Amino acid sequence: MNQLALTLALGASCASAQTFIVDVNNGPGTQFTEIVDAVAAVPDGAVLEVRAGQYLPFLIDDKSLSLLGEPGVVVSATTEPAAIEIRNLASHRGVALRQIGWTATFNVGVLNCHDCRGAIVVDRCAGTIGSIGARLVASSCDRLALTESTVYGFLFSPALDLTDTDAVLSGCAIRANAAPLRVTRGRVHLSQFRCENTLVLPSAGSLCRLTDCDVVVNGATQFVAPGANPQSIASGTGRFVYDPDTQQQNIASPAFASGIQVTVREVPLVTASTAALGGAAIADLTVPSGGLGWLHAGFLQVPTFFPGIADPCWLGAMGVLVAAGPAPNVHGSYSVPNAAWLLGVQVTWQGTVLDGAGAIALANPVSYAHF
Repeated sequence: MNQLALTLALGASCASAQTFIVDVNNGPGTQFTEIVDAVAAVPDGAVLEVRAGQYLPFLIDDKSLSLLGEPGVVVSATTEPAAIEIRNLASHRGVALRQIGWTATFNVGVLNCHDCRGAIVVDRCAGTIGSIGARLVASSCDRLALTESTVYGFLFSPALDLTDTDAVLSGCAIRANAAPLRVTRGRVHLSQFRCENTLVLPSAGSLCRLTDCDVVVNGATQFVAPGANPQSIASGTGRFVYDPDTQQQNIASPAFASGIQVTVREVPLVTASTAALGGAAIADLTVPSGGLGWLHAGFLQVPTFFPGIADPCWLGAMGVLVAAGPAPNVHGSYSVPNAAWLLGVQVTWQGTVLDGAGAIALANPVSYAHF
């Protein structure tokens, strides 16, 4: 493992970010009692360590920020739907949310991301159902990553609604009363993902509603419909890569509408996670029998295609090789420095596989924020 190269790559992406304490209960060391006030006041690139409690809605407008929550952080809207809004991020900016929940009292709570060229990482966050639901809506976003996060739709509102957005989701769950996922144009990669309809409605429908988009699924992704109301996996138009490892429960036949171009093929799987400062970050890449694999880590970038490779690379030029080896898997890791500058830094892993027949395939990306 090239520990020095990785540390330098991480360090080059950030200066020593200032860290501020946000605590609605005004405990020791508190500098702000509301996130909305902190977001407005702190400098670009700052880190907000948010203590448990219920907070007012807030907006991040073209500002690099990292919000790292304790368990029990919830941002609660009232009559307005947007609990959290992230907008207008320039390509050199980024926002990381870690362990930040959201909800609404008299509406469907929404995490709304729009018109963002910079990277957004939503790590271990969860919409809180509250009285109605908690959704994630993104439009015109170049780099959106969700990891180990959960969102909920309500009635005919999808849990996850993406338009003109490139997104990667790993280890996430989305639930809604109907069609939990809606994708309009753009590209989405789902790994170890659960898409579930939780309510029997009068007419059958689909779990995913697609319009001229590209969807890739792998890594034990699950599509689940109610037992009394089987549904198809996807309706509309688009291209859908379906890994044989994908699981179905109560899925109607045919599973895809005629407008969906389905390709069944294996997609290599990456799993990754990190520990707190001073711990270790780890990742694993599955490699087919007779093949070789390479694990890289770096920063989430706009997906780039290369000739002869079906799926895109999501890592920029600063990605570094962490580990390589033969089947059945490649394990990579790096020590997480116990240094404040690393708080909130976004890291993405992706793997490359050369199979026994000489074909090259790229695995799913996995992103997280250091805490």
